[in-house]
Amino acid sequence: MLPLPPARRKVPTGNSAENIMRKLVRERPVLLQEVTAGRMKPYTAAVEAGWRKPQTTIALNDPATVARTLLDKLGAEQAQQVCSALTRLVAEQSTST
Repeated sequence: MLPLPPARRKVPTGNSAENIMRKLVRERPVLLQEVTAGRMKPYTAAVEAGWRKPQTTIALNDPATVARTLLDKLGAEQAQQVCSALTRLVAEQSTST
């Protein structure tokens, strides 16, 4: 019986840092330089390249914490837009129930 060939390593896919680095090598060498120099993280480069949308984690333990996180991440203008959108959604939900 012949010996089995060595297992092939699966090519990284999705949003893993390894896959982002592979795409940077092929498509965005300037961003690759920023990442390899330690001035940017792979996720940030993927956002800048338009491959990912910016995301954040928000602790839902208290409304003030949610509001502070949104204000810090979005800035005053976008936070106000979120507030207006929430006000509309809450009004719509209360009229439909």
